[in-house]
Amino acid sequence: IGLRLHGLDVLTTDIGRPLGETGGIVNEVNGTPGLHHHYLVASPCPDVAVPIVEAAFSAAERRR
Repeated sequence: IGLRLHGLDVLTTDIGRPLGETGGIVNEVNGTPGLHHHYLVASPCPDVAVPIVEAAFSAAERRR
C-alpha cells in the first residue's frame, strides 16, 4: 500500500506459524501506528518506538 511505516493488526492462534496454517487474518492496516500508548501508561517505556522505527527504516535502506 506504499506506507513506509504502518501498524498491522493480525489475528491468529500462533504468531510463529503462517496465517494460512492457523486460519489467521490481517485484521487492519494502520497508516499511523499507535506507539503513543507505550508512553501514556503508569510505567512508561520511552524507548519502545526507537527500535521499531530504526528497524523499519534500515529494512527500507537494505531494499534499495
